[in-house]
Amino acid sequence: MTITASKDNTLYESPTGALSNGSGMGIFAGRTGSGAIRRGLVAFDIASAIPADAIVSRVSLQMTMTRSVAGAVEVELRRALSDWGEGASDASAQEGAGTQAASGDATWLHTHYDTELWQNTGGDFAANPSAVTTVEGEGLYTWESTGQLILDVEQALRNPEANFGWVILGDESKASTAKRFGSTQSQSPDSRPQLTIEYMLPVAPTPTATPEPTPTPESRSFSIIAFKDNTLYESGAGTLSNGSGTYLFTGRTNSGSIRRALIAFDVAGSIPAGSRITSATLEMRMTRTIAGDTDVTLHRVQTDWGEGLSDASGNEGGGAGSAEGDATWLHSQFDSSFWNNSGGDFSPQPSGETIVGGVGAYTWESTDQMVIDAQRWLDNPSENFGWILLGDETRSTTAKRFASTQISVTASRPILRLEFTSDG
Repeated sequence: MTITASKDNTLYESPTGALSNGSGMGIFAGRTGSGAIRRGLVAFDIASAIPADAIVSRVSLQMTMTRSVAGAVEVELRRALSDWGEGASDASAQEGAGTQAASGDATWLHTHYDTELWQNTGGDFAANPSAVTTVEGEGLYTWESTGQLILDVEQALRNPEANFGWVILGDESKASTAKRFGSTQSQSPDSRPQLTIEYMLPVAPTPTATPEPTPTPESRSFSIIAFKDNTLYESGAGTLSNGSGTYLFTGRTNSGSIRRALIAFDVAGSIPAGSRITSATLEMRMTRTIAGDTDVTLHRVQTDWGEGLSDASGNEGGGAGSAEGDATWLHSQFDSSFWNNSGGDFSPQPSGETIVGGVGAYTWESTDQMVIDAQRWLDNPSENFGWILLGDETRSTTAKRFASTQISVTASRPILRLEFTSDG
């Protein structure tokens, strides 16, 4: 199934928030020659395009780049976190400067001009990209399917009211990187943004000749990439974190400092409400250690926590200065909300465990408690705070480093594999 965008726009960096291009033929991403930022917005009416019970298996976005003076740059898709508007504004000429925003337009300051504001200037969007592609000369470009793109579409299908599309980010590190893409108003239908979705439908139970057949719940499976993760770095000040880092840590460092990983999965946004989960398996990739075999246990977290913009350098074992909203050793959300217990609030009994040795992929096989945890998160999403991973904290030099949701290789990201039954 291929669908054309239902709306699009461009956020033109402006202190007054008075520029937009809701009805223009171009969408922009990157920086102009003068250094002003442009960010694209695009959304698709997924719930009207595919069945509500569809199981999405692949997603890709196609857009046509129509003008640029820049060379090859990476262009990211970030899930938009607030609703936004496409008004009647229509910029002239090449459209790169935008025009006066019309009522309801998205602008640098407004979700809907000029009555509703973004929480963050320049748009509200996920800290991590859902997909990335390299854009160079004019032509058609594809953001290939990733686990996060699939998750975004699944969430939009299950919760249409929270479908705000994607923000398109170009290279904002320097001037003269802007790319112009065809919008839904493009004169050529082939140049308009298109989303291709591959999906399967549940297989209906085979009817029997019994006068009053008892329906057999359908057995299904689904894999979910973590939607947030972080590491708690033992610190008396509670000022270290790694919310946007590439890695997660467990165990103790050479100096004896404890590291504890946090991870959470959007179960309720991924499988149908009312399903009964029968198996829950966690897969993660360990990427660095000098320790031998150690037990790494999962414990259900009892307090909500944050993933901020902190991003540690090097091997990331030392952490970085905490950003707003980050989980730290003292804070569930830096620096306004605290854990009840330093080092995190979690169940004392493990939900699962596995032995981790050298670099490679590891699986926490399904246990009764892991199934109970996942079912709880499905039935009560407000209580879904994920798991904390504890390594060997009995001695120094036991730390293990795992790939996070920010790692570039999709297959290395944390994955929760669920099996469940559903009446359809």
